[in-house]
Amino acid sequence: MFKKNKFTIFSVMIVLLLMSTVGHAANYTYNFYDWISNQRYSYNWTVRVIPLSPSRTNTTPSVPVEPSKPSKPTTPSVPVEPNEPSKPTTPSVSVEPSKPSKPTTPSVPVEPSKPSKPTTNPGLSQIEMEVVRLVNIERQKAGLTAFNPSAELSKVARTKSEDMAKNNYFSHTSPNYGSPFDMMKSFGIKYRTAGENIAKGYHTAESVVRGWMNSSGHRANILNPNFETIGVGAYTNSNGTIYWTQMFTN
Repeated sequence: MFKKNKFTIFSVMIVLLLMSTVGHAANYTYNFYDWISNQRYSYNWTVRVIPLSPSRTNTTPSVPVEPSKPSKPTTPSVPVEPNEPSKPTTPSVSVEPSKPSKPTTPSVPVEPSKPSKPTTNPGLSQIEMEVVRLVNIERQKAGLTAFNPSAELSKVARTKSEDMAKNNYFSHTSPNYGSPFDMMKSFGIKYRTAGENIAKGYHTAESVVRGWMNSSGHRANILNPNFETIGVGAYTNSNGTIYWTQMFTN
């Protein structure tokens, strides 16, 4: 009995001696590789042997229990593919704004009263410009563009009227200048087509234009759509007779 107790005491002393010399902590590492998530995990835990104090009973330290291995991480669920964003609702077709109502057709302005004296134009006398104005009214009635009065062409027409008055003839062919076309060229007038109207004995612009419009050949020159330019020449002889010439070109 004594021997047995002695052995027990000796064993306890040995344990205490060992425990007093092994009073430190031990670290252990557990590595775990997850093939599913392709990640490696490391877990550390400490085994610490606590020496017995002299006042404490000689209790055999319990064998440290190895911590349970961490459970394998659950296989991450396959991420659910997010739903495709819903297509935006097709915007409703905007209603085309109503077209603005067409403006009311303005009433045709009343033609102002004709001035008693026509507007003067450089190179044309008052009576010559009145002939131009009256002729353009006739063209407007026929839906044609108005003539452009030319000072240069009016100079040629005036010379022709003077030539007829002084040389006492009434014809398209001048004894001094030839045909109207030759005469225009001699004065430097360029044209593609040309024409001429002549008259004598009419005392006003209104009467001479009326006489020309009552003659088919003269009216054809006045309303010719190919003519764009007009020259007018009036010359009064010593007896008071007025000679009239119209020349047309384009």
